[in-house]
Amino acid sequence: MAPLLAICTLTIANHCFMDISRILLSICFHGAFINLRARAEYYALLYLLKVIIIVFMEMFTEGPDKSVFSQALHALGEVLAAQQKSVAVVAVGDAALILQGLVQRVTQDIDIIALARDPGESAPRKIESPEPLPVYFSEAILRVARDFNLPLDWMNAVVGLQWKTGLPPGFAERIHWRRYEGLWLGVADRYDLIFLKLFAAADSEGPSSVHFQDLMALDPTENELDEATEWVRSQDTAPEFAHILEQVVGYAKRN
Repeated sequence: MAPLLAICTLTIANHCFMDISRILLSICFHGAFINLRARAEYYALLYLLKVIIIVFMEMFTEGPDKSVFSQALHALGEVLAAQQKSVAVVAVGDAALILQGLVQRVTQDIDIIALARDPGESAPRKIESPEPLPVYFSEAILRVARDFNLPLDWMNAVVGLQWKTGLPPGFAERIHWRRYEGLWLGVADRYDLIFLKLFAAADSEGPSSVHFQDLMALDPTENELDEATEWVRSQDTAPEFAHILEQVVGYAKRN
């Protein structure tokens, strides 16, 4: 509901902005008040209207949209390149889904599950645990956060704990890489996201969780669900977890 309201607000605001700007332009440049002061007031009012539109968008959205994150990624790459540094990271979670157009929503952060240090001119082939992130990279993340008014942890490696029990088999070979100057950003493949989202759904609220909704958005086949289930079972051997996992898989296959 919030994204729809934001779109409606922006549309109305843009129409108002164009109507008012045309009226003011007519007054300032063709009417009796044509002078430098009138022109200055015209541009000042236009700037104020633009600010109002931005404020409305921030009021009705829950976090940065895809375009803001795209700009932030470009900026992060530029900061690294200016320092003659480079790093490669792999994103999972909401960011990976959004960047591939698999879901339409906003997110507050980019979850980093893997890292490749000092990548060359070609896409990295070897990845490792992202913890700890290089100091220069952490500093660049903070700088971009301040410049774009993003949360300080807008890019974080908390999900890197997954390395303790392992990633889905063949994960590294299926990463989709894109480059932003000094930053290589890898996005987990849809197949691997099925594994990770199934694990997250069983580990949280089951079929009622947002992770389950994301799993269904990935449109897994029955065979993909069976393969993911085998891997998820290895992540937590507790009987209680196995029961929830069975419920999630069963619900997914029925839907």
